[in-house]
Amino acid sequence: MIYPKHIALIPDGNRTRAKENWLPQIIWHMEWTKTVNNLVKYIFSNTPIKVFTVWWLSSENLKERSQEELDYLFDIYKSFNNDMFEFLAEKKVNMRWIWNRNWLPQHLLDFLDNKHKELSFDTDQHLVLAINYGWRDELVR
Repeated sequence: MIYPKHIALIPDGNRTRAKENWLPQIIWHMEWTKTVNNLVKYIFSNTPIKVFTVWWLSSENLKERSQEELDYLFDIYKSFNNDMFEFLAEKKVNMRWIWNRNWLPQHLLDFLDNKHKELSFDTDQHLVLAINYGWRDELVR
């Protein structure tokens, strides 16, 4: 089988699915996080793919979400990785971020900077998370 070197995932519809099923949005965000964890583990355990990018939060969505929703999303970003960080360290997969640091809370920036340092290896495998990242914002910058 032929694999690409880099794949990207752009999730969409967590809030829509939650509304359709009369469930809190956080349920769908947490389910999506579990799915991403499983994909990361599968990709870096069973394929020769070198880079997996996940678009975690767009710049546009950051501006449109309530502070309550953003707070639990930021908590999910920090906690989803507990098991994932161990896996990435074991497999020596680098964790990288692409982002606009503006509008992100300092506690999240500190956390992500620390994880970047902890999960830097001399390998060619990378998990890249796009946070506060958007094409419009990227063009302007």
